[in-house]
Amino acid sequence: RPDKLQITVGVAVNPDMVPLHHHVYEGNQGQAPTLDEARKRMLALGLHKPILIVDRGLGSTANRQELRDAGIEYIMGLRQDAPLQRLLRSTDASGFTVVDVPEGASKLSVLELEREVVETRPGQPPKTVKVRLVLALNPYKATHDAEYREVCATRAQEALARLAARQDGKKPLKKWDLFAQGRAAAK
Repeated sequence: RPDKLQITVGVAVNPDMVPLHHHVYEGNQGQAPTLDEARKRMLALGLHKPILIVDRGLGSTANRQELRDAGIEYIMGLRQDAPLQRLLRSTDASGFTVVDVPEGASKLSVLELEREVVETRPGQPPKTVKVRLVLALNPYKATHDAEYREVCATRAQEALARLAARQDGKKPLKKWDLFAQGRAAAK
């Protein structure tokens, strides 16, 4: 959100979840500086077999390669790009296992897969890497997201229809006019 100040907090914990180190990073900055700084801090701390947990904002191919090269295991959400979409479509939902979750939490099912992926880097030969994927399925969130997308699509269609009706026979609006109308409608 551009209207709020942001920070990113990194916390290193042991297997018993006891904090060993923390660092506050400047918020709303590019993913590369944060990841590079976190990687350097993990290595400087001398952590044995560190595992970095990050959100999908850091899930680029280059970032994953950098972490593997540094010997850091990671857990991250992946953007649903075309290869991941193909994998999800080809995955049998009956293989998912329901996870015990605390009372009141949304039901969650997971499926663990191992895949070989070919990494390519400029000036280097392709390299095959084994990747472990854990697919998580939250039926409530999937239904909620689908309903939300439908509401947004309906609103967009209605707004376009209103705009088309107002513009019937008139010269096209300029970008600034559309922006000003959108801000006025949001108030």
